[in-house]
Amino acid sequence: MRSLILALTLLAAPAAAACQPDGEMFACQIGAKTLEVCHEGSALVYRFGPDGKPELTLSAPLETVDYQPWSGWGRNRSYTVTFQSNGLAYQVRSDFDRSGRPRGMDGGVTVLDGTTTVVELTCDWGSVTRELEGIGWLKTDIGQCFDQENAVWRDGACGQNPEFCACP
Repeated sequence: MRSLILALTLLAAPAAAACQPDGEMFACQIGAKTLEVCHEGSALVYRFGPDGKPELTLSAPLETVDYQPWSGWGRNRSYTVTFQSNGLAYQVRSDFDRSGRPRGMDGGVTVLDGTTTVVELTCDWGSVTRELEGIGWLKTDIGQCFDQENAVWRDGACGQNPEFCACP
């Protein structure tokens, strides 16, 4: 029942972005709604829903948010950031086809209950504003580096490029 209510909540009404212009990490349209991830202070904020009245707003400290950068391999640059609420994980993704083919940038959100997919929504074609890559820069700015071997962020210097950095 919780899954059905969630799925219905995610699929109705009009939308527009609420991020401050310099805080937008990702935004796209899914039908008449907006999915966005914003940087606000020391947190990342997830919003989904109609203009000025998001149906769901979640916040996570930048320091501890689950962000997975691109591995550096393959033609598709993929990034994910995951927000937790009431036993559900809201995993936002952005993908970019580096081959220059028409696919370009896309993204969406997958809602998980444990390992079970509750709903997966894909951004409308051409509506993705930017990749989630900027979150990596924010995490390195607060002194974190990505431990590629264990796929986690931890304290430590990262160097100049968080996309390819590894903890020393």
